[in-house]
Amino acid sequence: MKQFLVSVLLVAVFASIGFSAGKAEIQLQLQEKTFLNPGGVEIIASMVGDLTMEDKMLMYTSYKKDDAAVGFVLNFLLPGIGIGNYVIGDTSGGTITLVGSLVSWAAYVVGMNLILSSPQVGVVVAYTGLGGACFFMIRGLVSPFTYVGNYNDQLKKSLLLTPMTAMVNDDVFHVDLYSISF
Repeated sequence: MKQFLVSVLLVAVFASIGFSAGKAEIQLQLQEKTFLNPGGVEIIASMVGDLTMEDKMLMYTSYKKDDAAVGFVLNFLLPGIGIGNYVIGDTSGGTITLVGSLVSWAAYVVGMNLILSSPQVGVVVAYTGLGGACFFMIRGLVSPFTYVGNYNDQLKKSLLLTPMTAMVNDDVFHVDLYSISF
């Protein structure tokens, strides 16, 4: 019900300032990040057919993510917690990093306690936990960049802004978003 009311309100606001209802619906879908869900790219792509390239680029620049560095710095300063992922909107990546780090550190502590009763097993478990903790710290540094890259790629696909190749007079022109090469 809340989503319906927000949709109706957005349609009314955008219609009053000159936007069509189609643009308002597309913007609502982009705000809800539908394009990150399975089948979401196709849903939005089917709605953007009537938009001009300028409108698509405006929507892309409005909704793209540029803040991977913020996530990196936060994950660097607070390693293994995944707080940088949460800040940039990657809740699943932050949760994976946090839970993986907690499990790894728990394995390290268990391994250190096992060293007294079973030294060989304890060392293996402790080193496995320590290796896992290092892995999730490094994962926390990389994942903001992969999330932002994937997010922007999915956004481009949903707005039909992927690079195209066209044939003109038997010459192939590769048309990119920002440049044309011959």
